Amino acid sequence: MEYEDLTTFDREDRNKWVDGDGAVDARVVTEGENSFWSGKIEGREISTFKPSLRKIFNIDPRLMGNMFLVTYRYRFKQEVLHYIQIAMTNDKHQIWAGTLVHPGTPGEEWQDSETFAFSLHP
Repeated sequence: MEYEDLTTFDREDRNKWVDGDGAVDARVVTEGENSFWSGKIEGREISTFKPSLRKIFNIDPRLMGNMFLVTYRYRFKQEVLHYIQIAMTNDKHQIWAGTLVHPGTPGEEWQDSETFAFSLHP
């Protein structure tokens, strides 16, 4: 059994993604044929977690215990000046996997995440 969840934000379809309290002026923007989520990320202490964009996945219970492979693509409008953590968490914000974006990451270029493997447990 496979679980695929693809979000492109085309025609402002958020695919159940919602703005978190960690971003200001969050919105879906369309420029020509390109649609994307845009928001200003607020800096904070590393021990504080506030999602900027979040989604709760309702996984079919029959898939619990199975291994999942997760990949995603991301980009920033301008060169990244500070460390940014892209994280996948459970509802208690315990990080399952994530990407640490380093200062100097170029803007306007798509970046590919690593492939993360994890299993879900009820």
